[in-house]
Amino acid sequence: GAVPQRTNWQPCPNSGKMRLSTLPDAAPADAVIRRDSLPRKPRAMNGIVSRVGLYGIATVLPSAVTFLFLPVLTRQMPRSDFGTMSALTALYNLFFLAFTLYLDRSLSRLYFLYEGEARKELIGTLLIAVLTVATFGLLVTFGLSSLFEKIYPEISARRFSGYGAALYFTVIIYFARTYYTTAEKPAQYLWLSLSVSAATVIAMCWFAVLRREGVDGWIKALIVSNAVIAIPATILVARSCTL
Repeated sequence: GAVPQRTNWQPCPNSGKMRLSTLPDAAPADAVIRRDSLPRKPRAMNGIVSRVGLYGIATVLPSAVTFLFLPVLTRQMPRSDFGTMSALTALYNLFFLAFTLYLDRSLSRLYFLYEGEARKELIGTLLIAVLTVATFGLLVTFGLSSLFEKIYPEISARRFSGYGAALYFTVIIYFARTYYTTAEKPAQYLWLSLSVSAATVIAMCWFAVLRREGVDGWIKALIVSNAVIAIPATILVARSCTL
């Protein structure tokens, strides 16, 4: 039967190039290749590590800042306001569903199915859809604020509407975050997360701490900080797509 042959790379004594040879017979001349064309270790790992690091900083640092700022906020707010804050925070998922209909998830699912101009049109279509649905949801929130006050007397219609306005801008920021994550833009995602965190802390210090407006100051801080970031974030996303 045939004798098994082992294949390996060996240097050519005359040219210094590498050639594919078998033992005991040598490979043909067309198997000779250059040394610099040999497979190298992939360098993609460095990019993955840096991206994971940026996403990690963008996720952990804002949460850490909020945690450290919480004792300062609690000292300036009366205990009765924390019940209102908890009740409003519990409504977050309801607001988010009404303001997005989870259209933002379509971006991560459909993004890689399109390329070039078609992908830009997809982003633009979803951006307009999210803005339209969020605006409609905000108007509905304003209309139901009086009814909601009758159901939950501890939450006034003004506070209910104000919290809805704050989450309206939050939805826009969330869409921008989804876009930066899906498009693998960690630097822009980091900028957005840190900007939101910094704007929130500054607004909280002004309305809730310095002016001591309690839960009303907390709502005002959410509206101002989210609006300040949502507007430029929307413009930057719009420049990356076709409307």
